[in-house]
Amino acid sequence: MDNKLIVIIGIPGSGKSTLGKKIAELKGYTFYDMDDTMPEHMKNKMRNKELVSEEERGAYTKVWLKDFRKLLKNNSVVASMVIPRERQREMVYENFPNAIFINLDIPLEVLKQRLQNRKDHFFSIETLEKAFNNNEKILIKHFDVDATQSINNVTDDILKLI
Repeated sequence: MDNKLIVIIGIPGSGKSTLGKKIAELKGYTFYDMDDTMPEHMKNKMRNKELVSEEERGAYTKVWLKDFRKLLKNNSVVASMVIPRERQREMVYENFPNAIFINLDIPLEVLKQRLQNRKDHFFSIETLEKAFNNNEKILIKHFDVDATQSINNVTDDILKLI
């Protein structure tokens, strides 16, 4: 049996990391948090209200695709990720055709409120607005989950899909 790759995508503040950790723990999967592996220069750009360039994003995509290959040799993986460009989502499917994408659907105002409550996050409100408005429509096969619900309800919804 092949190991599964579950990719939880959403804008910062949508609950990706919280849900990814919970799902991984419940299923006995490895958890991969994009925030933990993101190069510091990219985080600094976001702290300074800048978006990451396509070139930087492309280089970083190669890093986490390599990480996935390595991790999937031993276990199924739940990854929490911001993947705003369709080309990068396609690259995941090209490399892992059985990946399951879960998109956390949440309004901008709720994201702002959540991010304001997190003083330690590298994403500013200004960068959040830019990212939200520049996020490309998801065309690849995916499931949308209402992330305004309680953590337990969102977890249950995701477990039903995977």
